Formats: sequence, C-alpha cells, structure tokens
Amino acid sequence: LKNELLSYVCRNLLRASVDDLKMQRKSAEAVKNGIVVAPEEASTKGFAYETLTFMANCCKGNHRNMQDYIRDPINHIEHYDVIGDAVQYLSLLERDIKDTVSEESERFLERQTPTGRRISPALESASAVLTLLRALASGPNLENQRVVAATDVLPCVNRMLSYTEYTSVDDVRDAGDENQTAKGQLHSNISYVLLALLEGVPDPVVVRRMISALDWTHFARHLKVLRLLIEEGILERDDDGE
Repeated sequence: LKNELLSYVCRNLLRASVDDLKMQRKSAEAVKNGIVVAPEEASTKGFAYETLTFMANCCKGNHRNMQDYIRDPINHIEHYDVIGDAVQYLSLLERDIKDTVSEESERFLERQTPTGRRISPALESASAVLTLLRALASGPNLENQRVVAATDVLPCVNRMLSYTEYTSVDDVRDAGDENQTAKGQLHSNISYVLLALLEGVPDPVVVRRMISALDWTHFARHLKVLRLLIEEGILERDDDGE
C-alpha cells in the first residue's frame, strides 16, 4: 500500500478536481444571477493546482526516479494513469481558459497572487498541468517524451492557440513579467512543454506525432505578429539579435 499511496492519492485528487470544476462553474453562474452560494457548495475537494505542483516539484532537477514513477509506478497492483488524468483535466479546463482570455469574461473572479499579478483559477491550473508535463519530459526522459506526446495534449494546444491570438504587446512579454497577460503566460507554458518534448536527440516517433498533430498555422500567425512588433520598434530583439 505504501508503494501505491502517492499515485493513488494524486489520481483521486485530480478526479475530485473535475467535480470541483463543475461546481465552480455552477457557483459562478449562480453569483452572476444574484444567487447566494452556500460556502460548502463552493469548497474545494480536489486541490488540482496543489496536486499538480507537488508532482512537478517531485521531478525538479530532472529527478529520473520520480519522473519514471509518476509515469509507471512500480510494484502496483493497479496501474494509475496520472499523466492521462492530468491531460484530461487540461482538456476540461479549455472552456474556462477561453473565458479567461476574453475581455468580456466574468465567469471567474480573479484573485491577487503574492507577486501582485492577477490570475484566474482556470489559467493557474492549466499552467500547473503544462508545468508538470514539462517536468516529466525534461532531462530528457525519452519514455516520458513518448508518453506525453501520445496523449491529447497536442490537440489541446491547437485548440488553446486558436482562441488566444496575440492582440497586445503584453501578450509577448517574458514569463514572470508582472505585465504579462493570461494569454502570454499560457503561450509561455505551451512553448516550454513543446521544447521539452524535443529535448536531447528527438525520438522520431515524437517528431512525427508533433508534425502530424500540431496545427502549425497558429505558430505562423504568432511569429508574424512578433516580427511586426519588432519591425515597428514596439518589441526589442534579445541580446543575440533574434
């Protein structure tokens, strides 16, 4: 039981987070209509952000044993597909991410972070999923690269990029910049995951999967906007002149 505890608990917390997400949507709609929501109805049971961040931290420094354990826990009676559950949760968040990056969105109230930045719960959880996938694939961990690439994360990336076109210079600010927008943070985390999948000597299976599954027209449009911003002097080149 001790050997199974980590993946079992993380899997259950992620699945409980799906119920949390549905309840948050219901509560947000009620508040929008002027209905008072009971505290117990708005409580969190899954702690998705904390669970995802914990797993990512376990893999810090390219900790190979933990990377492998999260993918395929050893000595388990039952197999727990934690990576699959994390990607499924990301897919379920897409609707709320779309609302987050829309100026008219009022579905979720943003909350103040310790750094002073404002971020929605949906974007925060999505970033945590992407950070976990990056941590699992980095190193590189070739088996994890193959497993992550084989999930639905690449179709998710396509859909997220389709409704997060650059519309402001703040969208392309560096990660960590207090003025970086929700779209900018999402794009940064997507880029890190894709780069992690190609780290080291890329597996041909992963490369073929990325070529076939990703919609490269989204990347082309983003690069076009970056070039225009640089040509107009709004965005500076980096120290390497790129």
